[in-house]
Amino acid sequence: MPEIAVKIDDQYVPLAQCDWVFREPCGCPFGVMSAVTHSGQILAADEDAAWREFYDTARERNAARKQGVTAELMTHERYGHEVMPLMRGGSGHVCGKAVA
Repeated sequence: MPEIAVKIDDQYVPLAQCDWVFREPCGCPFGVMSAVTHSGQILAADEDAAWREFYDTARERNAARKQGVTAELMTHERYGHEVMPLMRGGSGHVCGKAVA
């Protein structure tokens, strides 16, 4: 099976090295999923597929989009450096409010 690559920040990256990150309207990440399984099965090569894979129903997807939820494709490396610490609560930020 040929490897699929996507363009992120003007560079082509194998889709297998990417994650979809879902964010609240304020920018807080709340969910992540791999674009490709460990066995190589493609879960979400594009944003619409990511939404379908992440949310069980069209009703849930539509409600999330209406509320301003976004999905962004990024490399595993960027996720590990920038997003994972936020999802683990190390940012000092609680969805839209700075924490002292």
